[in-house]
Amino acid sequence: METNKLNDVVIKNAKPKPATYILADGEGMYLEVTPKGGKWWRLKYRFGGKQKRLSLGTYPETRLKEARAKRQEARDLLAQGIDPARERKTRKQADKTARRNTFAGVAEEWADNKIQSEKWTATTEKKRKGWLEKGLIAHLGDQPVSEIPLCQDSCRAYFFTNVKSEGRQERESCRVTARALRSELCR
Repeated sequence: METNKLNDVVIKNAKPKPATYILADGEGMYLEVTPKGGKWWRLKYRFGGKQKRLSLGTYPETRLKEARAKRQEARDLLAQGIDPARERKTRKQADKTARRNTFAGVAEEWADNKIQSEKWTATTEKKRKGWLEKGLIAHLGDQPVSEIPLCQDSCRAYFFTNVKSEGRQERESCRVTARALRSELCR
């Protein structure tokens, strides 16, 4: 079976036609050209006795070399008896879960719940989300919540050291928000 049939010149010159058509590269990979001019890298494969199709990206965002590397990764997974589409879904779900378990993910979820349950005004929402985004999320954002040592001290450190320039009423409002965050996030 011949592989690597395509090159950049052929791909760039692929013009839209009234119906979708494909340009084969080999080993199940092809470029699908749509009537609107979209160019999609696809991989056809069989798994569990069924024909399947996997998207490898769009051209020109995914160059030919990258698409071939993705094809090889998928073929390696198939050789190990792993369905590449299922592996991709599993990886996306794991990434989503990991994001949800970071301080930023938990803080954003907390703020969304508070907005709905307490009916925050637009001003309150903007102010409290600003504190989160500019302060704590910038300070602790991508860290998994389980790995943040002394979370309560981190919350306190931000709110009690970074609001000195604000007035007394603002500082008190920060303290209330800090206590709420500590009770919700730092259990």
